[in-house]
Amino acid sequence: MIKGLAIVTAALLFILAFGGFLGGFALLADPTGAMVGFPDDMINRLPVSNYTLPAVFLVVVFGMVPAYLGLHLSRSLFDTIPLEHSALYVSALASVLLGWLAVQIWLLGWGHYLQTVSVIHALLLLGCGMMMFFIDINSEEH
Repeated sequence: MIKGLAIVTAALLFILAFGGFLGGFALLADPTGAMVGFPDDMINRLPVSNYTLPAVFLVVVFGMVPAYLGLHLSRSLFDTIPLEHSALYVSALASVLLGWLAVQIWLLGWGHYLQTVSVIHALLLLGCGMMMFFIDINSEEH
């Protein structure tokens, strides 16, 4: 069961990494946000003057970190690499994603379908991380 869960979790992490890299690099290429379709007045509602800082955050936190965790989980399926702390890292990343989305919705409002998809994605990741944690705890007791 843990291998199946690791596969699902790794897939969710790679999807998150793809989105983090895609969105982050698009905002780095055009810090005005026009390339991704942001309205001109949206930047006025944010505490930054352009989208460079959020872009770097997206690339690092939602691109590089989930890619690394996904690779780690994938390698653990084929090698004898232990999954130590993976559940906690996945749960922490999902919590950061939920926090990012909460701030985004608070500042900009709920208005795009990607917000709904991202919330569902974060909840699935959180659920996978919690399940991995409880499976790991139960397997250590026996």
